[in-house]
Amino acid sequence: MLQRTEVNNVINDLRNLGATDSVLNHLESFFETTSIHKILLPYETLCRDLAARQAKVLLPIQWEGSEIRVPLNRYRPFLLSLIHIVRNAVDHGIELPEERKAAGKNPSAQIRFSCHVDRHGQLSIEITDDGRGINVTAVEVKAKRLGLLAPEQSLSDSRLVHVLFSDGFSTKEAATQISGRGVGLSAVQEELEQLGGTIHLKNRPNQGTSFQFLLPFWAKPVEKTKTSSAA
Repeated sequence: MLQRTEVNNVINDLRNLGATDSVLNHLESFFETTSIHKILLPYETLCRDLAARQAKVLLPIQWEGSEIRVPLNRYRPFLLSLIHIVRNAVDHGIELPEERKAAGKNPSAQIRFSCHVDRHGQLSIEITDDGRGINVTAVEVKAKRLGLLAPEQSLSDSRLVHVLFSDGFSTKEAATQISGRGVGLSAVQEELEQLGGTIHLKNRPNQGTSFQFLLPFWAKPVEKTKTSSAA
């Protein structure tokens, strides 16, 4: 990505050559944005390495719509926080090859990133794995023990999201280097709230989990005040 001074130099050169304000604004927006794929690409290696450390096998991540460009300074903190989602998918969701094979699955697991802008102008980012799904019973027991769920309550999808993204929550009794410290998903929630986004969860026992994040979509870093250039 070009530095701010380099962008300014290019814009000024094009302005001197007679480029219109419309063209210049479009180019400036392009220089100040980057693709979602470029920000998230390091997760490919991370997921593969985490899986290997646990003797799990992971296919290359499937990317759909990740060429969408977003302002780096606005979306980068949230996109980087998604590391906690993919780390949990590998650690909690994806099974060992023998377990997957016994369940009639491909021994190699799959994680998929899907991005698009919907008809309401919202940016949708969905992360799906084909693992074992969330153990709702274990989450419910731990949530009641921590007071996040009343004794008489059961876990609906909305309550499940609330519990999973609560600060300090983890179903692991002991923390590891990978997860269990209870700080990950609450960090995602915090960054998402900064952008005014929402979370939607689909949990399919023995089939996998899907987290969908809906955020307001800004294609430009900031609104520019147009000024007329000297003749």
